[in-house]
Order: sequence, then structure tokens, then C-alpha cells
Amino acid sequence: SSTSNATVYNYTGITVSASSQAGDATAVGLEARALKYAYVYNTGDITASSESVTGDSASTGIISDGLFDGAYVYNSGELIISASTQYGSAEAIGIDAYSIGYIATVYNDGDITVSASVSGISNIYTPTDTSANAYGINVSAYGEVVIDNSGNITLSSSNNLYLGTSTAVGINVDGYNGATITNTGDIVIEASSGGGASYAFVYDPTQTLCGYYNCYITYEGTIDTAGIRTTSEYGVTTITNSGDITITDLNPDGGFLGNLNGGDYLKGIDAFNNMGDVIVNNSGNIVLEGGKWDF
Repeated sequence: SSTSNATVYNYTGITVSASSQAGDATAVGLEARALKYAYVYNTGDITASSESVTGDSASTGIISDGLFDGAYVYNSGELIISASTQYGSAEAIGIDAYSIGYIATVYNDGDITVSASVSGISNIYTPTDTSANAYGINVSAYGEVVIDNSGNITLSSSNNLYLGTSTAVGINVDGYNGATITNTGDIVIEASSGGGASYAFVYDPTQTLCGYYNCYITYEGTIDTAGIRTTSEYGVTTITNSGDITITDLNPDGGFLGNLNGGDYLKGIDAFNNMGDVIVNNSGNIVLEGGKWDF
């Protein structure tokens, strides 16, 4: 990190890992943080993994945080990022860029594979506020966001705990003054959440759902997925996509009353601009499979 500018160049492979039993675990491949301008140039392959038992787990391949003068990332290396825990929350990000004062820009032509997993044994006594979050490219800026991606992005997000949430987004953008996104890579997402069976007491004299007084009920959590997602307040949001987007919801479509936590959401391209325009040019195939509601 730096009080002025931060620049990182890397041309070789990087492997980092972190583990913890009761505490949090964090792993980062490359990181540039500065009050002004942050720049990361990477051509090496990066593997980052974190693992915890009861704490939170977080892994990121590349971080560029230029607070006031902008954040820039160029990557051509392969990124393999994973975060796992049993009873905490897990978040894994391929490329993460942030700036509150200027433009955030990401150019990527490396393949990105990201997985986030919460794998504890589910029952009604386990935590209900856990999350498994997987992002291929995640960018936030007060100014405009520019992303040019030609790499393939593969995401896996799973949360086995009772009413847990699972989020997976290939390209995720929060650009206050608009965004320009060009994607030619394929995006493949698989997600599941809260698939564990929980023992619950149910009065069912007709025994149409289960036994007379009790049964095993599948409590599914919420899944929130998107191939490309943008949120802006002003400016113009432009998305040009020619890559194929495939999203598969692995949750079972069953259990008592089906999904008890609001449903699963699958969106190929999700664009919102509160006060500005949204332009989407798509020539890629979008396939959404599974889930209670598909968009």
C-alpha cells in the first residue's frame, strides 16, 4: 500500500494459501492500494486459496484499490481462486478493483476460475446468515467503470447451511457514473444454497406431506446469480456481449412449501441505471437452468 501511487508488475506464477480453525482466513495473490492511483499488471498464473472451519474465508487473485485517482488492472494470467469454510461465510474474487474518485478499468484475457463454499452439516441450529459469494471480475467506482474481458469465467458457489445464501456473478459492476463493458469470453456458473435437510415438527394428520407429526424438510436458501450485472446512478451503461452465458441452479425443487427463503434468481445480463441510459448489445447464447424463477 502507498500514500500516493501504487504500481505492481508481475510476470511469474504465484501460489498463496491461508487456513484457520476458529479464526478468519484470507489469501491474496497481488495487491496494490494507494490514496491516489493503483496499477496492477500481471501475466503470471495465480492460485489463491483460503480455508476455515468456523470463521470466514476470503480469497482474491488481484486487488487494485486507487482511492482518489483511479484503479487499473491488466491481466493475462490464469486465475484459480477458492474460499471455503464449514460454518462461516466464504467469498472468492478473481479480480477486484475499486476507486471512489475516478475511473476503474480492467482489461482481462486470462481464464478465471472461482469457487466459494460453505460446507457445514445443515440443521435448524446452524447459523442462518452465512453466505457463499463468488465473483469473476468485481469493480466499483464513483466515476465510470470500463471492463474489457476476453477470458473465460467459471464460477461455483455453494452454501449447505440452513437458509444460507449463495451469490455468483461473472462480471459485477457498481459504477456511479455509468459503465462500459465488453465481454467476449464464456461465463459458466453453478450455484446451490441451503440444500441440507432439517428435522422439523409439522402437524399433518392427512400425512400428505410427511409423517403424522414430523418429517424431514428441505430448507433451501436463496441463490442470486448473473452472468453480467451492472448498477449505476448516472451516466450511460453500455454492455456489449458476444460470449455464451450458462447458469445452472443446483438446488432441489422440492421440500415442504418448496423454497422457504424467497427463491432463486438466475439472470444472464442484469443492468440498472437509476437516472441514465442502459444499452445492451448481446449476440451470445444465454442458457438458464433450474431454480424456482428464471430471468
